Amino acid sequence: MKGTILAVDDNPANLDLIFDLLGDASYQVLVAKDGESAITRAQKTSPDLILLDVMMPGPAGMALATRLMELYPSVIVLIVTAYSSINLAIEVIQKGAHGYLVKPVRPKQLLDRVEEAWNASRQGEPRAAAGSF
Repeated sequence: MKGTILAVDDNPANLDLIFDLLGDASYQVLVAKDGESAITRAQKTSPDLILLDVMMPGPAGMALATRLMELYPSVIVLIVTAYSSINLAIEVIQKGAHGYLVKPVRPKQLLDRVEEAWNASRQGEPRAAAGSF
């Protein structure tokens, strides 16, 4: 196994795609359907990477991302969103996430972005420097 990924999304189809694709790429994939369960799951498992949908029930958005990054400073966070705003891109990087993916996520794009972030973190690059869009 390469590492543990926590996928946080309230859409079961998105979670299924992430689980299958990244599982086949030798990652252990855990899932959470809302912000509270994401925090609980992260506390129990200390994931290496979090794929985080920003629009969902419970604590969500950049507030949830920030909270998770504060709890786990070495975690890789990739934001997944239906919004492709330059303002969101700037906020994501300023808050310390590696970057973001715009929904609908294409499988190759998802795998490529996870691999990029994973490799950058293994090489010791700072969190924000690994972001790409």
